[in-house]
Amino acid sequence: VSVGTGTGDGTIELELMNDGSIVDSTGNALGAGLLGPDGYTLDRTPPTLTITSTENDPTSAGLIPVTITFSEAIGSFVESQILLTNAVPETFSGDGTTYTAELIPLSDGVITVNVGANAVQDLAGNDNQTGAMFAITYQMPAGEGEGEGEGEGEGEGEGEGEGEGEGEGEGEGEGEGEGEGEGEGEGEGEGEGEGEGEGEGEDCLAMCPEDDVDADGDGLTACEEACYGLNDNKTDSDDDGMADVFEVRFGLDPLFNDADDDLDQDGLTNLEEFLENSDPSDPSVPNETFFVDNSGSDVTGDGSADRPFQTIGFAIAQTSPRVGFPSRVMVRNGTYVEDITLRRRVIVEGQTRDGVVLMGQVVGAPSSIIRRLTLMPAGDETYMMDINDVTMRVVRVSFVGTTARDVTGILVDGDTVDKTVIDLCSFRSLGVGIDIGGAVPVIRRCSFGDIPASFGDPIRPGAAIIIRAFESEEATSKSIGDATDPETGWNDFLMSIEGDAVINERDEAINMQSNYWGVDNLAEAEARVSGPSVVEPILATSSAVLAASVFCTVWQDTDQKRIGDAELTLEVSAFKTITDNTDGIYAFPAISEGQYSVVVNALGFQERRMDITVAAGELKSVTIAMRAETTGGEGEGEGEGEGCPLSTTSTKTIAEHGSDIFLGGVTLLAMLATSLVYRRKER
Repeated sequence: VSVGTGTGDGTIELELMNDGSIVDSTGNALGAGLLGPDGYTLDRTPPTLTITSTENDPTSAGLIPVTITFSEAIGSFVESQILLTNAVPETFSGDGTTYTAELIPLSDGVITVNVGANAVQDLAGNDNQTGAMFAITYQMPAGEGEGEGEGEGEGEGEGEGEGEGEGEGEGEGEGEGEGEGEGEGEGEGEGEGEGEGEGEGEDCLAMCPEDDVDADGDGLTACEEACYGLNDNKTDSDDDGMADVFEVRFGLDPLFNDADDDLDQDGLTNLEEFLENSDPSDPSVPNETFFVDNSGSDVTGDGSADRPFQTIGFAIAQTSPRVGFPSRVMVRNGTYVEDITLRRRVIVEGQTRDGVVLMGQVVGAPSSIIRRLTLMPAGDETYMMDINDVTMRVVRVSFVGTTARDVTGILVDGDTVDKTVIDLCSFRSLGVGIDIGGAVPVIRRCSFGDIPASFGDPIRPGAAIIIRAFESEEATSKSIGDATDPETGWNDFLMSIEGDAVINERDEAINMQSNYWGVDNLAEAEARVSGPSVVEPILATSSAVLAASVFCTVWQDTDQKRIGDAELTLEVSAFKTITDNTDGIYAFPAISEGQYSVVVNALGFQERRMDITVAAGELKSVTIAMRAETTGGEGEGEGEGEGCPLSTTSTKTIAEHGSDIFLGGVTLLAMLATSLVYRRKER
């Protein structure tokens, strides 16, 4: 029987009336009270939602809680369906009608949280007809990031007056002369620059007017720059990638390229400290740091540089990272035989890549980083690193297998690995370099070689990368190389890979553009891939693994506050406009050598443009000071040399942040069960 359901919500039910008219073939009437099947509920009402927070507006909280409440239970809702500006998610959870997230602000200004229309469905399949937006203003706490108010004056006399050693900076002033003196607080400066000079430099700074022009927007006025012998038309007079005001503030030399030095001996170069907005003179900044040494002790050591711990795992257990303040474990050169489990917001970093050898397995953790070391199997392990449903970074790690070539370097599985980054790593003497059973992570600037065509018992195919069969309605997987995305590609698949370089078991084609395949012929490159793929364009053999990088710090010219909502374009290139950033630093981490124009746009500011030349393999650090829009007159700062100084000599790796970072949902096909069981049976 077909019936109409009418309109609106409600329940529809079919009942058979017992009036004696319904009989069976022998004349027996229908029994009393017998009804039809249970009724059906009709639900045509779309779900609605609200977004709220317990924080007041404005707020200075470093972690902002947000609650998303639906009018009824919905089928599925994942983190990637939340659209954010000026914030990144730290946590996300919930089910049914209520979901919560904690957001980390990126910079001063308005944070918006938006869930669009038709983003979710209720259990009856109704789409939400309207979305919701929540906005809150974030204000950085007063005084955050400033110095402790200690001034040092080394001039003629004792240096204890307020004039001696006085600097206009965030708490420190220094000078050198014939005598010495110190005064805590008495040399304290208040302003956007700070005083450092030799002999008569202090007198020069004292004569500088407070309202003097600052043409390059670096926080030092033209008069102050003249006192230091600097150029007020360049934010970085010595072209070492660090702004003049940063070098003056922390006692570096703004007229000498000291980017690769490590003033506080904490394992981060001065340039890396600048890019992390850190203090290069204090080893405890930006992170709580514990040291590990083979000669140390987990019993009598305290993790300091002088009394290090002995094992990496013990040091990790002692960390106490906080939101925005990850902890670091610095491992000195030596061989360490242990399995380690990383911890959320903890960075494990080797002193040198070849000098630190870890023999054992590594288990990843959300927002963790492991970098600059060599990983080898200690026994009969089938894999060396497990990245299972976490977002993390693996940087400059060498994965070295055995002569049997039967070990897998990294196993990757889960819902949230699409934002995991595997960068500048090498994979040698392995059965499989990276075995992917989930979303595809960012794999860039890695090198693969000495991998057999098959290995193991039973025999299985070997490859640099295997992408297992997989499907998901929600996850957004990264490619192995996208010619329009400067964050991908530049991997080196050496000819010592005896079988397929990449095996794709999925039905959809995976982008594998901008990689080096050991050949210059497109057909030969495509022949090194099994499964659907887009390989063109390929990198010429002469450009192999020489990707250049550009890191651009964007700040306001009036107060040097970093801008987190800018849009950067690299002209002329095929790269898309980038908006993702870490504390106002925007990255083009994998580009080819050449001449470009960096174009920066931000709401309320004039467009800035800078011509740059990038050499193969070069890391170039750029600082751009943005000027507020004006009602008339010509735009400022266009052309080479204004507002965007360049570093042309530093080649160190940028220190990644673990916040991401930033940072879909996936399900595995039933057909994948056998391979996944095998891949993970040892866990």
